[in-house]
Amino acid sequence: MEPSRRLNRGRRTVETLGRDLASVLADNGREGLALWGETFRTEVEMNRTVCVVGLGYVGLPTASILGTKGYSVRGVDASPHVVETINRGEIHFFEPDLDILVKSAVQSGNLTAGPTPEAADVFIIAVPTPLSDSDKTPDLSYVESATRSIAPVIRAGNLVLIESTIPVGATETVVLPLLRELNPEAAAEIHLAHCPERVLPGRILAELVDNDRIVGGIDEASS
Repeated sequence: MEPSRRLNRGRRTVETLGRDLASVLADNGREGLALWGETFRTEVEMNRTVCVVGLGYVGLPTASILGTKGYSVRGVDASPHVVETINRGEIHFFEPDLDILVKSAVQSGNLTAGPTPEAADVFIIAVPTPLSDSDKTPDLSYVESATRSIAPVIRAGNLVLIESTIPVGATETVVLPLLRELNPEAAAEIHLAHCPERVLPGRILAELVDNDRIVGGIDEASS
């Protein structure tokens, strides 16, 4: 296989690129090493800006962890109180050690909050999906609202990741049609995936880092 094809399999993690190095060298020598190095550099530099929609029990810990790891994070929430609190480097609910993480991310300049999304490489939707009182089905209105809010600022190549708990198929039947309706040109060339949160209150920070996650994308590149 040509080294350029080997290295062009969608979005890779640094760990995957590391595992590829030995096989690229074996197959392609110095040429393979040069191509591997360029791809490694590109992957490390891409996706450095993240927009997290919903700054609750999952969204805020996620945003603050990313901010302390060097990502530029725009947190979005409809509540002015939440936005103001986070921009002061404070938290609006208790979770062990979250106050330290948020303060660090905000003071570094890597985490800012606001009422509306801004352009980014990656969009994470982490809004509630409460059960309806009538028939106990998930209320997807928050997911729909969040999707509408990011539609104007998405662009080709973006990754949109749904962390909210949604029914099977909702990524393709709810989120994708809305993006295609509101921004068809960009939506035709984005990556879209669902990665539901699996954390327990009181251990959210540890479990966001340590828990295994299941990611389901609308195509191989999205996954």
